[in-house]
Amino acid sequence: MILEHLPHLASKNITLASASPRRLQLLQLVGINPKVVTSTFEETLPKSDYKSAADYAVATSKGKALEVAEKLSDVNAPADLVIGADTVVEIDGDILEKPADASHAAQMLRR
Repeated sequence: MILEHLPHLASKNITLASASPRRLQLLQLVGINPKVVTSTFEETLPKSDYKSAADYAVATSKGKALEVAEKLSDVNAPADLVIGADTVVEIDGDILEKPADASHAAQMLRR
C-alpha cells in the first residue's frame, strides 16, 4: 500500500514519533528517512474502551503522532507527515503491552 506512494514521500518532511530502532529500520528499508522525535504520550488509555487490541493500538498510535505533531508545531518546525505506531499483544481478550522487565515478560509468556 505504501509502496505506490514512495515517490511522493521522497520530498516530504517526515517524522517518526517513536524511538524504536526497528521501526526506523523498516522505514529506511523502503527509502523513507524520517527525523525521529520520541513521543512522550502516556500510554494509559483505558483498554476497556476499545473493542479490540487493534483499535487500542490505533488510538495509542494516533495519540503519539498528534503529541509529536503538536510539539513540532510549538517550535515552528511542523512536519508534512508524522508517523505514530504501537505494538500490543492480545491473549484471551486481554491487551498486553511492553513488559516492565525480563521477569514480567516471562510471566506474560506463561499465560
